Amino acid sequence: MYEIYETIQDFLDRGGDVMVILAWVVFIMWTLILERLMFLMTENRIELKAVLTARESRHDRHSWHARAIYDAAVSRLSLRFDSGLGMIRTLARLCPLFGLMGTVTGMIVIFEVMAATGSSSPRGMAAGVAKATLTTMAGMVGALSGIFPAAILSRLANEQHQSLQMHRLTSTQITLSAFSHLPRLLRTIVAPVAAFMITMGLLFLMQTLIEKGEAVIQDTMVTPNMDFIRVRRDERIETRDPKPKKIMPEDMPEKLDIKSAAEQEAGGIVIQYAMSGPTVGKMNLGGLGTDFGSPDGEFMALVRVLPMYPRRAQEQGLEGWVILQFTITVTGTVEDIVVLESSHSIFEKAAVRALAKFKYRARIVNGQPVTVTGVRHKLTFEIED
Repeated sequence: MYEIYETIQDFLDRGGDVMVILAWVVFIMWTLILERLMFLMTENRIELKAVLTARESRHDRHSWHARAIYDAAVSRLSLRFDSGLGMIRTLARLCPLFGLMGTVTGMIVIFEVMAATGSSSPRGMAAGVAKATLTTMAGMVGALSGIFPAAILSRLANEQHQSLQMHRLTSTQITLSAFSHLPRLLRTIVAPVAAFMITMGLLFLMQTLIEKGEAVIQDTMVTPNMDFIRVRRDERIETRDPKPKKIMPEDMPEKLDIKSAAEQEAGGIVIQYAMSGPTVGKMNLGGLGTDFGSPDGEFMALVRVLPMYPRRAQEQGLEGWVILQFTITVTGTVEDIVVLESSHSIFEKAAVRALAKFKYRARIVNGQPVTVTGVRHKLTFEIED
């Protein structure tokens, strides 16, 4: 439960004040929706059965006086059913507008950062972009969650009104249960509690969708990096003597120094040369090709992402650090992230999210990439002056 609370709180912090307003709008909308649904199954059924029973008990059903009494009862019942539906539709339409307002405020934050720093720093604009996109998504999700229940309730109200006017319902068709006699006070308590759970569930669902999207990005293949070293050749001008003298060796070797079969390549002479670092390459001169061996080496960081400073920690002026342990896969991605130690738990989620985006060049053993476990890294959070 604490992790769910932290996830929802982080989502609200990233969205800003507009996200909190959106959450309240969705909560009120779903409170009205659930209250109308419970009214449909409780008081509405009791009053509907009472109206039909009163009509069937009259002897003069077709007189003007009887029809007037019946029509007044039907109108009163329809008005009670329709109360609150207009507010539900209005709140559902307000959700995208609040999302658009969050988009505008996020863009204002981006422009303020650009004006203050004099450059388009991605790190500085990240908070504004997150606020703009998250509030837009929350507004659309809130509207979608309320439009369909509002349409269903409106359709049920119209069908009930038409059935009463056309006299297609009888009292025997309306059955009452123990749930139908639920007190109104209990209904007003159950509806807000259930609406709160639905609102928190929608916020958690949106944050989960975002985290899954980040996981897909992290699973992309990392292309191998090739390092080319260009060696500058020494250029010398040689002059040929007009009459070169023939120089004979003093001692002719009786046999040549032939390398072992393991050091030779089939069809040519093997020349070994040293490159920078521990790399050793091979060049086959007689085999019409070259063969550069895959060098062994330790893992090396290629991409490092700076963590987002938690908003609550920034407001409180907190600084700290987090030590994490993780595994580097053969593709260079990071997995199995574990928090070993931290100065404050408020920094842990941001550190894990940033470390998950790191990219490494995998460790090479015998020319093959291998998995490295137990790697540790420390992330420090400091507020710039």
